[in-house]
Amino acid sequence: MSKIIVFKTKLGKKFFVINFAILAMLLFFLIAKWFFEIEQSIFIIGLAFCTGAFLYVLTSFLFLKLIIKGNFLIVYWFFNLYEVDIKTITTIEIGKTMWVGFHKHGTSTKGLTISSKFKNDLYITPQNEETFLHNLIEINPNIICKKY
Repeated sequence: MSKIIVFKTKLGKKFFVINFAILAMLLFFLIAKWFFEIEQSIFIIGLAFCTGAFLYVLTSFLFLKLIIKGNFLIVYWFFNLYEVDIKTITTIEIGKTMWVGFHKHGTSTKGLTISSKFKNDLYITPQNEETFLHNLIEINPNIICKKY
């Protein structure tokens, strides 16, 4: 029976404001298009897109979890988004924000950038970084931590 430890992610005000400001701008331009040029199908498609994006951002802030299950680190949001073997993790950069990338699942700034042997970086922001790092290092003591 493998040990399962679940961590919630930090809710960063900057990320929250940036995401909702972008969505508000999209919605504003969409509504402006409705008033100046009546094309109902484009409006409905755009409104559906904005609604979907809003729900995605809201649920990612509320339901994104980081799970340590046995030797694996799992990023979970209704299903597994990312999974990495902790034994393959080489370095963790602490306090650095990764603004772009494929595996950017952090909901705050100054999180953890985790690099593994396979060169696929992961950006996460656990609420309790010290406990999270302690659990990772307990499984793989060869992890190099760099603080920024």
